[in-house]
Amino acid sequence: LNRLESSDNEFDGVAAYESEDCEFTQLNLHHNRSAGFSFDWRFVRNRIADCISSDNGSQGIFMRDSRWNTFERVTLQRNGEQGVFMAETTEIPGTACRRNRFLQAVITDNRAQGLRINDGSCESNQLEVSVVKDTRLEATIKGPMSGMLHKEDVAEIIVWVRGNAGRDPGNSP
Repeated sequence: LNRLESSDNEFDGVAAYESEDCEFTQLNLHHNRSAGFSFDWRFVRNRIADCISSDNGSQGIFMRDSRWNTFERVTLQRNGEQGVFMAETTEIPGTACRRNRFLQAVITDNRAQGLRINDGSCESNQLEVSVVKDTRLEATIKGPMSGMLHKEDVAEIIVWVRGNAGRDPGNSP
């Protein structure tokens, strides 16, 4: 899916279920009643790049049962709840979000958390060389970090990893 603008939908801008090895590029998802992106069932090994999800009623990205996906240069801003919401479907074991990678993401000005990992089973997700700030609940971590995020980690962060130790996080990449 390439070069799509999706707005003013009853629910989500793009809902992708049972998608494997797909590419979603240059999408502009805004002013949808629910999430910009909804990845809720068997969303595996996909690439999402150069996309904007803004001004949606709930999340920029809603994820469950999502594994091994790569998000590159996504902008998630001014959404009604979280920038990214990751969870497991409690009734269906094995549906946690695992091994997803966010690279050069900009997650700003969302009304709740920039990133919410709702369930401890959502593990081995990475946030690299990304900015998460200016949300209602904000904190900042400076210095080197593995990029691995778990439920007990701080929900709002500015992260500089992989060789950026000692650089000032206030200077954007």
